[in-house]
Amino acid sequence: MMMMSIEFTNQIPFKDVYVTGLIRDENGQKMSKSKGNIIDPLDLIYGISLEDLVKKRTSNLMQDGLAEKIEKRTRKQFPNGIDSYGSDALRMMFFSLATHAKEISFEMGRLKGYRNFCTKIWNAGRFIQNFENHNEKFEPKNNADNKILNDFNKCKQRVERNIEEFRLDLAMNEVYEFFWSKFCDEYLEACKNLNETKNLLPIYKEILVFIHPFAPFITEELHTIFFNAPIIER
Repeated sequence: MMMMSIEFTNQIPFKDVYVTGLIRDENGQKMSKSKGNIIDPLDLIYGISLEDLVKKRTSNLMQDGLAEKIEKRTRKQFPNGIDSYGSDALRMMFFSLATHAKEISFEMGRLKGYRNFCTKIWNAGRFIQNFENHNEKFEPKNNADNKILNDFNKCKQRVERNIEEFRLDLAMNEVYEFFWSKFCDEYLEACKNLNETKNLLPIYKEILVFIHPFAPFITEELHTIFFNAPIIER
């Protein structure tokens, strides 16, 4: 790509290259066909039954005698197959693992956590739907409004800095903590207790746009449902 771009455009196609560490399984082992510990990302997104997973892992092996061992390990590790987690959860999990380390251990528990995070984003929208008479724009009127606005601005600054420094793991953690703790646990509860809910929808809209690069599918769908328009115009 580099050579062709220079040859035909006299320009380099990019200035920065980001390379992740080697992704290992939960036990720290290198993923390989012979070990039977490879996980297809599509199986994490859409899910796969145990029998289909066993068949996939034990077919076309280069060495005889490995199939039985791999099948036994697979049935023990995934007794119910692999559940579906969706693209956004998988994407955010890999963001959270994108440290500067040379090796990265895959964590199924972390993937489940980010699926729960997607559910949290969805449920927050359903909660906001219960109220009427929303402001068109966010208009701070009390301490809770001022605090969430201040927390949001600080979070955006930290996320931008982390991305510039290629610390995608820290950026993802900032997004997670802000939405779960600051917005849901603190702000939504405060608005409900104060009976001041007019600012919920406008700030939720801003937050969906903010989270969009990390979870593009669910934020795009929610933005279309709530505001009758996609985040990114095609």
